Amino acid sequence: SEKIEIMREAHIKAMWRENLILCLALCTSSILSGVVYGWPALVRMMKQEGAYEKLCNDDDEEDDDEFGTKSCAKRELALGQIFAIGIFCTFSSRLPVGLALDHIGPRGTTTLSLLTAAIGAFLFGTEYYAAGFGVIAASAPAVHVGAMHCSNLFQQK
Repeated sequence: SEKIEIMREAHIKAMWRENLILCLALCTSSILSGVVYGWPALVRMMKQEGAYEKLCNDDDEEDDDEFGTKSCAKRELALGQIFAIGIFCTFSSRLPVGLALDHIGPRGTTTLSLLTAAIGAFLFGTEYYAAGFGVIAASAPAVHVGAMHCSNLFQQK
């Protein structure tokens, strides 16, 4: 009877642990998944915050876009380059992510990629937009691939 109760408590703790890990994996995957592909919304916010506004001179021809933000050709080019860097980093990080999974496993790879994404977010927040966005974009696939191993938590016993 006492042994059954101990086993039951251990099973309940394991269920909570498994569900917590799954929720954290879903949250991190959701947060990082839309960064590159949600570029149109992000570029709108960047324009509203004044990103690369210094590139536009007074004599440049400025246009108001549909959101009421001023823009010029140099600013649009700089913002477009950030997106190109992000896409390049997303697709070129697949091989290193696979190698990291093989050598350090899903836990280590996911942990390392989350730390790298945090560094990217810091860089992006301190106006190193291209570097920060590239680092975040390179980290996202590692989080997704590492989270695939969460399916092993719910094997039939």
